[in-house]
Amino acid sequence: MVELRGSHEVVYLDLMVHADTTMMEILLFACNLFAMPLIPSTVLFLWGLDEEGEVDVDDPTTSLDLSSDSTSAIMHWRFAEVFALMQQVAERMQENLQEEETEDFEHHHEWANILYLQGTLWD
Repeated sequence: MVELRGSHEVVYLDLMVHADTTMMEILLFACNLFAMPLIPSTVLFLWGLDEEGEVDVDDPTTSLDLSSDSTSAIMHWRFAEVFALMQQVAERMQENLQEEETEDFEHHHEWANILYLQGTLWD
C-alpha cells in the first residue's frame, strides 16, 4: 500500500523494506516508483550522516548523498545497518534540541527529517 501525503511539491511516502534490502535497491525502487531517472542528479539524502556513515548532528545540513554514481560503501549496506545509524542520529539530535530550544529557536527542515527517520529523494 502506498499512501501519499502532502502537496504536489512535497510528497511524504512511508516505505516498508526488508532489513536485508540494500540502499542501492531502495534508490532503484524509489526512482521506479516516481518514474525518476537513475542518473547522478537523482539523490537519496539521509540527514545527519556523512559518506563514511559517521554521525554528525552539529551541522544540520550534513547528509549522506546516495546517487547512481555514489562511491560510498553505504550504497551496498543493508537497510538494517543504515537504520541503526539513523536511530543514533535521531537520539543525538533530540538531546541537542532539548538543550538548545528557546522561544526564538528555529528548527531546520533537515532536523525534522532526522527526528522522524526520514530520507529525501531529489532530482
